[in-house]
Amino acid sequence: MKVRITVIFIFLIYNVNVFSQKDLTVQTKISNDTIGFFDVLIVNFEANNSEAEFKAPNFKDFEIYKPLEHSVSVSYQSDLKISNTIYTYYLKPKRSGKLILESVIFDYNEKSFETKPIIIQVNGTTLVNDPLKDENKIFCVAHISNYNPFCYQPVTIEYKLYYDDDIIPKVITGDFDAEYLKELYIYTIDEKFKYGKELYNGKEYNCALITKDVIRFKQLYDTYIRNKIIITYKTNSIPYTNIGFDDTSKIILPIISKRIVSKRFQYDYKFPFNITSYGDYKLEVLYPKQTKIKKDKIIEISLQLYGEGFIDDNTIPLINIPGTFEIISNTIKNDHVVEKDKIKSIATRIYKIKPLSEGNYTFYPVQYNFYNESSNEKKAIYSKEFKLSVR
Repeated sequence: MKVRITVIFIFLIYNVNVFSQKDLTVQTKISNDTIGFFDVLIVNFEANNSEAEFKAPNFKDFEIYKPLEHSVSVSYQSDLKISNTIYTYYLKPKRSGKLILESVIFDYNEKSFETKPIIIQVNGTTLVNDPLKDENKIFCVAHISNYNPFCYQPVTIEYKLYYDDDIIPKVITGDFDAEYLKELYIYTIDEKFKYGKELYNGKEYNCALITKDVIRFKQLYDTYIRNKIIITYKTNSIPYTNIGFDDTSKIILPIISKRIVSKRFQYDYKFPFNITSYGDYKLEVLYPKQTKIKKDKIIEISLQLYGEGFIDDNTIPLINIPGTFEIISNTIKNDHVVEKDKIKSIATRIYKIKPLSEGNYTFYPVQYNFYNESSNEKKAIYSKEFKLSVR
């Protein structure tokens, strides 16, 4: 899931490792030499001549988070051309402890120029997005509505960006990468671009709501939410002299939630059915107005389940088709619409069937079970029974 955002921020100090030669200077710049396990290390391999040939390294201790970025800057001083080439990697550590960032080689004028390797210390989950660290002037938090939900119960997650007053940006654009399992995500409530003041850990911050997602767990889970927000930004003033060529920077904030444990309803002899949806629904079966039909003639029967809530395809009930009918096709159409902070569904199961024998046949009621959070009760709804006569 990708969401474009415009928010506010400032960051990024590079540690620099430089190795120089007479006719070429190569260097490695890193976002930090100490990171958390879920943090992303930003690495720039640079040479002061765009004609230098870069040999890509094989990282042993890191995985590549985003595709390699290559940029070139060219300027002139007294008619002398000055160029720089930068290869940017976004790396995720494979383990905790002391990791080695390999050296790289630039070839130029039949010579090889090599940077020095750098030791990266990996501690904890995240240092970049730790709101308790005073030096983190900006951080992102996932506010989760329920850490112990029932299976299929909707859980709302609000992603909020907090930042200090001394951060004075021009503009920030960013991509929000949600790393949910596909089976967990339901929909997004469109409430981004909301700004204001908010307390966090007893301190007041500027606050921007990035996005609000709704998820649910179909099975028992003991897990946490893990996502990343990628932010690029410009500021009115450059607070550090070693940021780079200009005042544009990028930061990747890993968002790690507290533990979430889903659960099932305890067995209830008064309601011995599984709950596979939350909401408020209606159910009906549509069949031919002419209940007397000819043998071997294909007819259409459909089931409609609709209302406020999210309906999964695999929870749409089946019609009780008598065995003397051949099922030609069984198709599903399932539409969802988000209105304000609620989702509505219209699910249709369409059968094409052919009667193979004469006689009178009963189509028994279809059942659907759900939990209505408004009335705080389990519910079972039924379609009406109907009959068809085959001649």
